[in-house]
Amino acid sequence: MRVFASKSNQKFVSKIVLAVGGGSIIDEAKIYAKKHKMYCIAIPTTAAGATATSHGVVWDKTKKDIKTDIPYTLILDNYPKYLPKKVLKDTIDDCRAHIYESLKSIYATKKSVLFAELALQFLKDYYKHKRLHDLLIAGHLAGCAIEITGTNIIHKMSYPLTLRGWTHGKAVGFVHRLLCGNRRHIARRAYKIPRKMWK
Repeated sequence: MRVFASKSNQKFVSKIVLAVGGGSIIDEAKIYAKKHKMYCIAIPTTAAGATATSHGVVWDKTKKDIKTDIPYTLILDNYPKYLPKKVLKDTIDDCRAHIYESLKSIYATKKSVLFAELALQFLKDYYKHKRLHDLLIAGHLAGCAIEITGTNIIHKMSYPLTLRGWTHGKAVGFVHRLLCGNRRHIARRAYKIPRKMWK
């Protein structure tokens, strides 16, 4: 990678971590930057929302949340030009869950609702025009909403599946459809979810 910097700014180049990729890559870069007291710049290629959150996730035998700084984010207009079908489906599912969870959260605020509603509009624009740029913006805005409210039941129930090897987006999408689809009464009984938590 070539970096152009004036002489007075060259000393800061070594303090920058550049992350180009999806949520796991950006989380890894955020954790590294925090540990080494560096600045993280993120260029997202999916709608994971990691660009807007102040923690990174490490998957091992359990899920570990590590406190980080929110990265400086650049959403490029023509990059990436496409995503593989499976990656695209997974990241849309994750984005949709972030929007839904933040809107339904008991911790929702006017600000989080605004972020979620804007994310939903950009997601609709993506469905209409198929511009990945719109999807990436939707993901970032949904991440801004989740940074305020936190995730809730959909993500919580997806973690055991992720720990079994499912991709995060696939696990979240499966649980989201299970909870909100026609068979939600089965899910409610299987997971023993109190009715007061069911919306």
